[in-house]
Amino acid sequence: MLHDIKNLWIFREYFWVYKKRLILLICLILSGAIFEGVGLGLFFPLMEYIQEGESFLEEGKFKYLVVGMKMLGIIPGVLSFILIIFSIIVGRFAVAYVTKIVAAHTYNPIMKNIRDDGFKKIITSPMKYFHSISSGRIVSILHDETDRVGQSINFANHIAVNAVIMLVNICFAVFISWKLTIVIILIAVIRYKALAVFIKKLRISGKQKTKIKANMSSYLIGVYQGIDVIKSYATEEREIRRFKETTANVRNNNYGITYSQAGAGLVEGILSAGLVCFVIYLAISMFKMSGTSVLVFLFIIIRMVPCMTAINDGRIRIAEYVSAIVYLKEIFDVNFILSQYWGNVVKPKFDSSITIEGISFSYLDKMRFVLKDINLTIAKNERIAIVGESGAGKTTFVHLLLRLYDPTTGDILIDGINIKDIGRDSWKMLVSVVGQDTFVFNDTVENNIKYSVEQCSDGEFWTAVKQARADEFINELPEKEKTILGERGMKLSGGQRQRIAIARAFLRDSPILILDEATSALDSITESLIQQALKDLATNRTMIIIAHRLSTIKDVDRILVFDKGEIVETGTHQELLKDGDLYKKYYNLQLY
Repeated sequence: MLHDIKNLWIFREYFWVYKKRLILLICLILSGAIFEGVGLGLFFPLMEYIQEGESFLEEGKFKYLVVGMKMLGIIPGVLSFILIIFSIIVGRFAVAYVTKIVAAHTYNPIMKNIRDDGFKKIITSPMKYFHSISSGRIVSILHDETDRVGQSINFANHIAVNAVIMLVNICFAVFISWKLTIVIILIAVIRYKALAVFIKKLRISGKQKTKIKANMSSYLIGVYQGIDVIKSYATEEREIRRFKETTANVRNNNYGITYSQAGAGLVEGILSAGLVCFVIYLAISMFKMSGTSVLVFLFIIIRMVPCMTAINDGRIRIAEYVSAIVYLKEIFDVNFILSQYWGNVVKPKFDSSITIEGISFSYLDKMRFVLKDINLTIAKNERIAIVGESGAGKTTFVHLLLRLYDPTTGDILIDGINIKDIGRDSWKMLVSVVGQDTFVFNDTVENNIKYSVEQCSDGEFWTAVKQARADEFINELPEKEKTILGERGMKLSGGQRQRIAIARAFLRDSPILILDEATSALDSITESLIQQALKDLATNRTMIIIAHRLSTIKDVDRILVFDKGEIVETGTHQELLKDGDLYKKYYNLQLY
């Protein structure tokens, strides 16, 4: 249990922020224990008074208590004791209420901060990180697993509260009979050890549950994203079968958790009943205790059993949720997240050239390079086109320029400054990109276009919209620019989504523009419309174009032919038709 709770220590910096509330929480726990102790302390003399009658007031073992009550103006009697005990019980519940409120206002903000920082660490990680983790796992970590960590913290709090209460009860039990107290402690240790086997099973089941939930999230996300393919091939029944297999795993895992929890409950119940009966037998038969002492001791046991149950339940739950703590530990472990260095150089404009110096790149397998020793200089306002077969390295090259990845070897310089030394925001404002598959958020048209800038005026917004040839279809939408576009922009056509992307680029007004096969998936009429918008966008900008249709790049300043990660041919359209064998091959293939 201590090892499981120790895992929570990785979040100590978050606890430290709320140290005053945590100190208050500790004080409240101790106050509750004091109320518990005073209540128990008064219960014993009450039983003695009931048994001995008035003689208790003068000759009983609690005569000093009676003297103290008289000094406070309290007339000793059954009613007095009952009223005091009642007041203490009410006070105990009041303290418990305040403790829960303070705990909620401590742990919930802590969990919010953990979740916020977890999201920050994930979203600011380089692209390589996302090759090592599924979307379902990210959803599971930030939602389900964070909640389970929060529950673990609450259970740890319950363990602390009940441990203090148990300690108070043990102190009073020693006062009545130290011999019986030793028996209770021994049985409590046996309970603890007996539940260890179930704790181990729950720890394993909890780890499996984390993986199963992450897999289910990934599967459901995949189904939603691929629903058009599923519908097109009529594979609904196949997906239903796959989902049933997934839910069967969930069911079986829940069975395992339930069996372990039920088994732990059964063992705990048997040991609790045995504890009560055994203590009564020892008290009466061996230790010859008075009826009052037996009753009081029995009362203490009855108060201790729920505490032991709560402690063991906390152990069980934390063991079940420990995998969630481990998962979050991965996120908060700086060595786990692949770091990406960003400098602090402010680069407000692009002045002369982009220089590529011997860059090579591999994704995961460092023996297989996607790009190999690329050397290139791109002048300001130059228009560069990149062509090549699928897998030639075109998109990877662009991703390096965008700093989605860093070169395995080599450097990229802008105006002689390594882009690694430029601040993230500064570099990103220098570059805009329009891809072949524009992602549209489940938000308004306006917010989707304004996504590329922090803020802009209505005039700037509509200027960008008109430049992108998007004003006509936007004005036809039910709520115009305020229309919610749905998941992945499903309410728009491919050409409309592309014009959203172009409007973003116009609004950002970056000096470097990257077009990644921006018109490859469009029909001829839509492509013609968007090509005119892109032509306007390219004015006074440095352009890097990944081209699918070679007919669209005849007028660029230079064409680079990529093959197997290398630049094998370079020149204008006419030069490559004359001397470029590979380019000529690509061009001729597209003529037919």
